[in-house]
Amino acid sequence: MTEHTTQGRLLEGFDPKRIRHLGQEEQEQDWSQIFNSYQNDFILEAELEGFEKISEKTCGVAYLDNIRILIPVELSGYATYKEFREYAGLRISFIVKEFDQDKGVVIGSRKEALAKKAEITRRKLKEGDVILSVVRRILAKEAILDIGGIEVSLPVMEIRHGWIQSIQQELSVGDVIEVKVLAVKDTGVTVSAKALQQDPWESDVIDRFKVGNEYMGRVTGTADFGNFINLAQGVDAIAPHLKFEHVKMGDRVLVRIRHIDRKERRIVSRIVKVGT
Repeated sequence: MTEHTTQGRLLEGFDPKRIRHLGQEEQEQDWSQIFNSYQNDFILEAELEGFEKISEKTCGVAYLDNIRILIPVELSGYATYKEFREYAGLRISFIVKEFDQDKGVVIGSRKEALAKKAEITRRKLKEGDVILSVVRRILAKEAILDIGGIEVSLPVMEIRHGWIQSIQQELSVGDVIEVKVLAVKDTGVTVSAKALQQDPWESDVIDRFKVGNEYMGRVTGTADFGNFINLAQGVDAIAPHLKFEHVKMGDRVLVRIRHIDRKERRIVSRIVKVGT
């Protein structure tokens, strides 16, 4: 028969000072972060995992490991739940405003965390700076970037040179990209990724193409007025839709250059052959 006890009387080498309650050290460490945030406005981050109704208020729910964080919509930095919901699955910043360790309740404010980050960013930011940004959302005609507590718009035409059919083909949520600060005003900050890239219209790339000659390209987009044909990095020609032959994204085509307007940065062409 094997004898055992929780009191240590029959355990060789038993030292009561060495008793460990596995799984609890992590929770104690987490609460120290909660205390630090509450007392010192220390900014924490956690993934926004869902939304719940708490006392008739809609709250975002995040977990700092095993501690549940509630962020009411009014403390999210957004006017509506619909806007806040766009961040589901993403890491968000917050400062602890209230907590009850016994009940395991923590109330966080993303709004105050962003305001603190934004204050630091505005003190340092100036026109001409090249900074890192994180892609937070992707909309139809723009990407929304975080540059340090401040959200800015990156319009599709400021991502890179050339035609972009879909922003999702260029960027993903969470991507970290460099942008140049074009303007810093009370109304907001203007940035561009394209401003950091070489402009093909100001290089010898564009000199490769001559009116009347024919060049291979690839269909990279379509619009009501025609197809966009990529001829070189950042150089696209517009070609009217074919009457009797359909082309699709990715098709290689031969186009004849009909007109080049350097001032308007526009090349007009006609598709003369589809496929290689």
